[in-house]
Amino acid sequence: MQAKPGTARALAGADADERELGKAKANSPILHNREGTMLKKREGFTLIELLIVVVIIGILAAIAIPKFANTKDKAYITAMKSDLRNMVTAEEAFFSDSSAYSAIMDSVHVNFKQSTGVNTPTIVTGPGYWSATVTHSQLAGTTCGIAVNTANPLVATAGEGEPVCK
Repeated sequence: MQAKPGTARALAGADADERELGKAKANSPILHNREGTMLKKREGFTLIELLIVVVIIGILAAIAIPKFANTKDKAYITAMKSDLRNMVTAEEAFFSDSSAYSAIMDSVHVNFKQSTGVNTPTIVTGPGYWSATVTHSQLAGTTCGIAVNTANPLVATAGEGEPVCK
């Protein structure tokens, strides 16, 4: 027996049909509103949301880039200072064998090989002292120096055997 339109039973049946339809529609990518018309399910981000993300990334980059801008320069300076420290070891090893310092760098005299990019050091020797300066091919205008038993050629107040850069 079919319920008459407008009666409570007919309305209850319509609600049950809508609930069943709603269950079926819940799993589909298409949404339905109360009237039963189909709505497209919207996925993704709005243009405003994407613009906000781009602006935030831009602000973070503007903060981070200057902090890392001179990282290469610091690395070049560190390579020069490291080479000067290694040269101290090589010069002292030669001095212990021959009781003199040498300005010649080869396998017979001062056995020293500079790092990649570090130019050949300029060594000044004397009786019981030596000093050296070095530059880097990728770093214009910066010179590092070191001295043993004499004043540093770049900074007179530098400590004995302390590499300094200007």
